[in-house]
Amino acid sequence: MKCKFAFFIIILAVGMSLSFGKPILVMGEKAKSYLISRNQDGLKKVKRGNDVIPPKKAYIVSVDESSHKIYDYLKTFFQKTYRIQEIKNNTLRIKKDNVSFDISELETHRALCARKILEKIMPAEFVKQFMLVSVDTEQSFSQSQGMRIEGFRFNFSRVFNNRVVRSVNDFLVIRTDAKGVLKDAKISLQDLKNTSEIIKTDDGINENKETLDSLINEEFDVVKVFDQDGYEKDGRIEKIEVGSVTESYCEVFVGNTKKLFPCLSYASTIKLSNNEKIGYIIDAPHSRRSWRDYNHENKGSVRFNHYSH
Repeated sequence: MKCKFAFFIIILAVGMSLSFGKPILVMGEKAKSYLISRNQDGLKKVKRGNDVIPPKKAYIVSVDESSHKIYDYLKTFFQKTYRIQEIKNNTLRIKKDNVSFDISELETHRALCARKILEKIMPAEFVKQFMLVSVDTEQSFSQSQGMRIEGFRFNFSRVFNNRVVRSVNDFLVIRTDAKGVLKDAKISLQDLKNTSEIIKTDDGINENKETLDSLINEEFDVVKVFDQDGYEKDGRIEKIEVGSVTESYCEVFVGNTKKLFPCLSYASTIKLSNNEKIGYIIDAPHSRRSWRDYNHENKGSVRFNHYSH
């Protein structure tokens, strides 16, 4: 049986079509530089700027879905000063009147601005567990006022073992109005723990690229897009441009047990046949070998849990 080893559903559902050729893969200089650097630093952690280059081995992480230790802790913490709402999947929504943030440096120092907001809301011990992914601008339109900025949405991903956790159950979203006043925040965290299982991540850039290329060859061809009338249609992919790469954890199921598997996440842009461009992220193992060996050790019972948040 042919084993599919990667997944990628970020904004769009990716489909298959045998009638089209494989898209062209272009690895940007920033992405190539990162892959070369991480594969030349041996087993020692190296701090380079704000990034910590990880060793060439990584733990498989267990997810305790029966435990709510972190959730209960955060619930108790926020109840002291915020109004809270419990929603599905162990997610908390918090609100409080008259909480404002300084967003004057949002355009010039976005990461620093986001970190100050994070520090003001989260317990100190959790600040380092999050990384800013993006800041969305919420807008409205009216005939009288035209386009108007209504607020901002700060999207954070969880960090564990210096890797971004790619899971719908690990995130933080903070929303403000246009002046920086808090609208609300949503947070979800799973209880994670390192296992004794270790995956080698010492493959060179050529194997990293070949693994990604194999994924594209097997999985990529067409995306589902919406036209101006709101109808869904197939958009043929012509080119995939990888801008940057980060170390990540991707969810897998070993039988019925959820775990996190060490991956690389490629922030990319896809170009469609009509010249439209769409940003998204591709998640893939470090190498074909690492996935094949792990799946073999578990008697072929491993499958990826598609990330779609």
